[in-house]
Amino acid sequence: MIRELHKYVETTHALVIQSDGFVLNGKAWHDFYLGSDYGGAPFNPSGTVGNGGFSLRSKRFLEACSKLPEGSDHPEDAAISIRFRNELESQGLKFMTPLMAQTFAFEGRSWNSKEWQGVPNKWDGQFGFHSLLSVLPPDKKPCKVFNHSGDAGDCIYGMATMAALGGGALFLTPDCKYPYPLPPRWSRTGGDASFVDNIRPLLEAQPYVEKCQYTHGTPYSTDFDLNAFREPWRTRSVLDTESIFHLHQRAFGVHLPEDKAWLTVPEPIIIPGRPIVVNRTPRYQNDNFPWYDLVQRYGDKMIFIGTEQEATVFEGFAPPKPPVKWFPTTNMLEAARVVSGARVCIMNQSSCLAIAHGLGKNVIVECWLSNSNTELKRDNAIYVKSGKVEIPDSWLK
Repeated sequence: MIRELHKYVETTHALVIQSDGFVLNGKAWHDFYLGSDYGGAPFNPSGTVGNGGFSLRSKRFLEACSKLPEGSDHPEDAAISIRFRNELESQGLKFMTPLMAQTFAFEGRSWNSKEWQGVPNKWDGQFGFHSLLSVLPPDKKPCKVFNHSGDAGDCIYGMATMAALGGGALFLTPDCKYPYPLPPRWSRTGGDASFVDNIRPLLEAQPYVEKCQYTHGTPYSTDFDLNAFREPWRTRSVLDTESIFHLHQRAFGVHLPEDKAWLTVPEPIIIPGRPIVVNRTPRYQNDNFPWYDLVQRYGDKMIFIGTEQEATVFEGFAPPKPPVKWFPTTNMLEAARVVSGARVCIMNQSSCLAIAHGLGKNVIVECWLSNSNTELKRDNAIYVKSGKVEIPDSWLK
């Protein structure tokens, strides 16, 4: 943006629009905006002009930016509006006044009944906007806004419902207004943005997810709070046999077949000679599941995905054979690509199982005896509580 954009602009000015902004009110345009070299919604609470996500920039401003000293260019709007502003103005370049910028663009965000940094919580007729956290009239919203605070598996099962509701932008937040059956104000994601960094590439690979982003609290711009799938626990109207997949649909009155895939991933990773992908997490274990027997018979055809610690613990099922090889993955999208390339997935109740279900893979599941809320009715799923299990020959062909 700072170093290269000038090469692609032949007009006197360019209107810069990021994926979460657009023109809202064409009648609010004024030609006097062209008397400025840069303008965007004022930052709050400072009132400094301004935000780059929806901004007007002159050709000469872009050329001047390309010659700024090398250094900290990110975020680029802060670089040109704060760090390098004095230098740009010394060259005769004009920034919009705060009052003018307030009529040009709007960036409003609010959550949890309080406003972030004092930003106004409503659109007031400005020409354009930035940020899907902005509260906009329904007929002005560029897409539907979804919110989720669940664990990774909850989010993945909820994606089927998001697709059925038309898709849109997804915000993940530690703020959950439906914590049940856990105590109120429980943070499902731990308040850690790294959780979102891990799962975002997988979710954004779905055609119905415009973008996935971390935010501090439930946005007022939310159309569908997917956390509502937990409401039956508060009213104690949920059954232990009711799946998380179905609970999301129940909350919003949609109905999806349990035997259809709802996830897609690019470029499946196929591990030669290892058609069976296994995963076992510390949660929801069942000691009656025949892991040892399966490893003895199929270990040389298995690959383990998950954390290194999980892989090390899983080595306990290996003697007298060598342990199942561990395939490290950088994020959930890469894990999903490995699952996509498998013929069979053997897992306990986890985010990896949710991915396998979402991709429609053949699965053998270590069932947690206390709750079967990840069981989907489909012909290519075998749910095991105890006893020996055979992998159908057709699954490995």
